[in-house]
Amino acid sequence: MYHFLQAFFRAHQKLRKNKLFVVGESYGGHYAPATAHHINKANREHVGLPIRLAGLAVGNGLTDPYTQYAAYPSFAWGWCREKLGEPCVSEEGYQQMSSMVPPCQKAIEICNSDNNFIAKAACVTARVLCNPIIGVYSATGLNNYDIRKPCIGTLCYNLTP
Repeated sequence: MYHFLQAFFRAHQKLRKNKLFVVGESYGGHYAPATAHHINKANREHVGLPIRLAGLAVGNGLTDPYTQYAAYPSFAWGWCREKLGEPCVSEEGYQQMSSMVPPCQKAIEICNSDNNFIAKAACVTARVLCNPIIGVYSATGLNNYDIRKPCIGTLCYNLTP
């Protein structure tokens, strides 16, 4: 992303004076902070064109998959029950989600352990093992972004004008 921004500002010099806000959502919780950090570091070290980094925003970011995936079952069961008066998933769904957490976390541990082939393969495995945890919740028909609403369409919102 940093190299893209360098090329972009070289090609569009009149935009270089503008402030840049790096924004990410969901998995952007990984790359938006990393991008902002890289820009900030390069600016401090006077590497490349200076970029006027003005801010960073992450919405509903996946910043710590190990912790976040483990929290989904109790959130869908206990938090919903406490705050909404009923769980967002069935007891069977809660048990299913909970049983997926240990293998998910193990794959994340291996993924984060190194940059070798085994770790990279574990990252793929982590996606395969962890994403179905959310799938149990998604199968309820509730909105992934606002649990008080039903999911409409594949993105959970009617985006038709």
